[in-house]
Amino acid sequence: TFGLVAPIYRQASILADQLMHKPTQPFAHQLSATRLKVSGVEVFSFGEPNQHGDHLGFQDPTQGIYRKLVLVEGRIASAILLGNTQDANWLFDLHQKQLQISAQQRSTLLFGQAYFERIAA
Repeated sequence: TFGLVAPIYRQASILADQLMHKPTQPFAHQLSATRLKVSGVEVFSFGEPNQHGDHLGFQDPTQGIYRKLVLVEGRIASAILLGNTQDANWLFDLHQKQLQISAQQRSTLLFGQAYFERIAA
């Protein structure tokens, strides 16, 4: 079961095609990112945060910011952002592209796209 509507809509579409005897592919879960606002707090996540890999984290309780990234073999495998989620789409794009993150770039990921690109240049 899913707590998001996008995969449920895909399942329903496949079911409808099957009931109408139309050719269709079986349902395959596709990774998706989730952006929510819970009690006024911006929340964004993708991937499995408890997998084995390198866990990078940053938190600033005064500003209400929490960030956790998991890198597996030098690539972003998952992310959780609470509070400031302005770099969420950028991080998801890096994940989708399977961009190899260098040792120098690792420490800049948590501080956002502008900082990452300034250091990487």
